Amino acid sequence: MSRHEVYKGTKGLAFGNDHACGEYLQIWDASVYREPDGENILVDEDTFLTRLTREKMLQLIKEHGFTEDDLAEVYAQQRPK
Repeated sequence: MSRHEVYKGTKGLAFGNDHACGEYLQIWDASVYREPDGENILVDEDTFLTRLTREKMLQLIKEHGFTEDDLAEVYAQQRPK
């Protein structure tokens, strides 16, 4: 399993790959709790259960104030060297 997180303003975003559900995307309100706790989740999508596609992922991240560059930067920082 891989998990990459980025925070922007009052929102958190996590993306990665899970052996059970494939690629996933979570976006949550991080204004009260920095981590998703079930009550503050705004988006919870994956390729297996909700048929998340790359196009849908890009649409959702833009709707919530994130950019592709935000994801690329976090991914690059967390990659093993």
